[in-house]
Amino acid sequence: MAGMFIFKKISIMFKDKTKHEKCAFIYVGAVALISLCGLVYVYAVPPVSMKTDRNGVSHFTPQVINPETGDAIDMGDLVKHYRGD
Repeated sequence: MAGMFIFKKISIMFKDKTKHEKCAFIYVGAVALISLCGLVYVYAVPPVSMKTDRNGVSHFTPQVINPETGDAIDMGDLVKHYRGD
């Protein structure tokens, strides 16, 4: 039922349009649909690179206490220190 309603609305929109306007509408619609699908895919199935950095530390890791000085430091800095980077 809703599909038929949408089809009627689109056919009314295309009624007085030129060939170039119809092609532009289809092109813009396709680009918008592809962009939306890409964003939904990246949100639903995030790549591993979005979860951790190259050292394997999660991006949202809280600060930790440095065992040598007792100061709060970033986990990535601690990993780099012990790896020798």
